[in-house]
This record gives sequence, structure tokens and C-alpha cells, in this order.
Amino acid sequence: MTMILKLKKALSILLTLLITSTVIAQTDSIPKVEVIARALQNKVILRWAPTSPIAWQYANKYSYTIERVTMTKKNKLLKNRELIKLTENSIKLLPEDQWEAVVKDSLGNIDNYAAIAAQSIFGESFEL
Repeated sequence: MTMILKLKKALSILLTLLITSTVIAQTDSIPKVEVIARALQNKVILRWAPTSPIAWQYANKYSYTIERVTMTKKNKLLKNRELIKLTENSIKLLPEDQWEAVVKDSLGNIDNYAAIAAQSIFGESFEL
């Protein structure tokens, strides 16, 4: 193989890797909310978090709505998925003046996670 062909091959591999990594990086930056669900006997517990600062800011400003989509019944895929809104009202961020009751309970115990959340939302700076 001549030197020019080797260079062309190496350059095409390098360009392919660069283009692929750029596409992957762009899809990772799409703002979204990731959800973990755990089904118990009589309830489902949801835990969710935004995946980017933009999604965090958007959710803090506009709130969350929880919906359930039924995709199968009796092990058969439904043609028309059933969408049920589970929250009567949107889940909104508490106003700043209500966070003290969340951070500190009536016995004076402090919830460090709630304090971190309040600082990240309302504080002028944020450090861990």
C-alpha cells in the first residue's frame, strides 16, 4: 500500500470517529427528565431528575405533570395507547419562604438533602 493510500485511509477513519463522537455528544445534550419507577404491592414510587441545567431551569420555572401511558393490556400491544394524567395539578417548586419547614422539622432536625436543594435553587452561589 502506498503512503498516500495509507494517509487517506487514516484520515477517513479519523473523520468518521470525529463525526460519530460529535453526533453522540449532541444527542447527550438534549434536555430531558430521567425517571426511575419501583412498583410495590399497592403503589408505584417515582424518582425523577432533569439531565441538564437547561432542563432543571425549565422544570423549576414551569413545573412537572405526571402521566401514565398504558401500552399493553393482557400481554397485547394496544393500537391506541391510553394516556392518563395522574396529577390533578402540576407539581410546582415550593416558594422560597416555604423551604425552611422542609429543611428543618419541628424538632429542629435538618434534612441535608433538602438544604442542598434549596441552596441550589435559591442561593447566589452553590458549592458542595
